[in-house]
Amino acid sequence: MPLNKSYRDEQQEKIHQTLQQLLGLSYVPDQFEVINRLLENLGMNLHDLSQKTTDDWLMQTEALALDAVNAELLADVMAHLSQKDKARALYDQIQNNSKVYSWSIAQKRTNL
Repeated sequence: MPLNKSYRDEQQEKIHQTLQQLLGLSYVPDQFEVINRLLENLGMNLHDLSQKTTDDWLMQTEALALDAVNAELLADVMAHLSQKDKARALYDQIQNNSKVYSWSIAQKRTNL
């Protein structure tokens, strides 16, 4: 049974808020628990991020059914958390799935 549009929009908004909070945190040991708690909202944690291959992680992100804005924010979060390979792969996936080339995503990828 497909999800209705308002439910999908609500889910995307929750994901968006979580990603914005993650981008606002500094990646320091005293923030470890907060970062993990926020990542759990996305079905992730810092330990799994360091252990999963990039391909496995990309499959996990597909289950979130992210819109383009949230996918880019998630890639930004991965870069922020020093998960550069995962950020690069997600930026590439965004570019490949988009009908329009994004110079800002290309620039973010280059800066990794």
